[in-house]
Amino acid sequence: MSKQNNWTPEPWHFRTREMDGIGCYSNDIRIYQGTRENGLSEWVADCGCETDPIRHKNARRIVACVNACTGLADPAAEIKAMREVCEAARAFMLPPSLQVSIVDNRDRLRLAIHNLAALKAEGEATNGKA
Repeated sequence: MSKQNNWTPEPWHFRTREMDGIGCYSNDIRIYQGTRENGLSEWVADCGCETDPIRHKNARRIVACVNACTGLADPAAEIKAMREVCEAARAFMLPPSLQVSIVDNRDRLRLAIHNLAALKAEGEATNGKA
């Protein structure tokens, strides 16, 4: 079953907060929704101090993951299904001498592709794209 999209819409980006309107400085990393070009950014989360390299990397990773999942109704399920397709394809592409059963690997790949397609169709129906 697909999850309803009850999260802040993409795209997300991050930046270091600058001097605010009352003269206070901050070097905190913040995540925003929207695009910088149109000036319509909405604050989503604070990620800590910019001088901490781990927090900077975490903010980059969070933003990259959120933006990469754009359009996925249930990102965890769809990513799991994509991984299963990749693993089944890898097993199917092994030389015949290394495969336990070419037919089983073929069927496994077909099932993984079918499951991914079903998730995608369900997500598109939930998102009104079908």
